[in-house]
Parts: sequence; structure tokens; C-alpha cells
Amino acid sequence: DVNNAFANVMQTIRARHPDMRFVVNQGFSIANARPDLVSGIQHESLLSLIAGGHPSWPNEQLAKLKALHDSTGMPVFLAEYGDPWSSQARAMAQQIMQMGFVPYITGRDPTTGHNWQLPGLGYNIQPGW
Repeated sequence: DVNNAFANVMQTIRARHPDMRFVVNQGFSIANARPDLVSGIQHESLLSLIAGGHPSWPNEQLAKLKALHDSTGMPVFLAEYGDPWSSQARAMAQQIMQMGFVPYITGRDPTTGHNWQLPGLGYNIQPGW
């Protein structure tokens, strides 16, 4: 079972490093099975996909995040891509915070489509930090 294997690895790491925290990227399975080991869950581009008129998948993912957050209190981090200095980014960050989630808006790279190296906009974080 993948969840058991992943949980065993997490427990081993935590035994050696009790201050270690795990944030999983779209890790619904492990987060639901072992919320005691998962400190947060992250997802990206959901609001952009919804705004772009994509099929129901982003809304389904958002509903899963909300359910997990509501049942466990686990922090949810939503990453979006765009100009972190823009009013659109500020509005998106506000929307994410109103959902009870933690926002992070970072810039786009023309090659990869995203850029985690750009100091972006987040919860109590201003762009360019």
C-alpha cells in the first residue's frame, strides 16, 4: 500500500527530525489517510484553470481541498502564476484567503510557464521580498 509506505518514510524522518513538517503537493490520499503526519497540502493554478473555463476537474480539486481543510484544519496552500505586483494578483490572493487558504502568486517564465524563483505575493508577503 502506497500510503503505508509513504507514512513509514515520514515516520522515520520525523523520528530523526521531530521538527520536520511535510507539505504534500496534491497528496489527497496520504493527507486523508494520515493527517497526523501531513502538515499541509499544496495545489497550483486552480483559480486560473477555473477562470479559463476548464472542465470540472479544478472545481473538484478545490472541493477536495475544502473538505480536507474543514475536516482536519490542515493548511491549504494555493499557488497561482501571474504578475505578483498586479491588482489581479492581489484580488486572487484575497479570494484565496477568503476561502481560508494560504495564497502564493509568483511570476511566469516563458519557457516553463512558471517561476518559483521570483519573490512573489503571499500571505503577509509582498512581492519582491
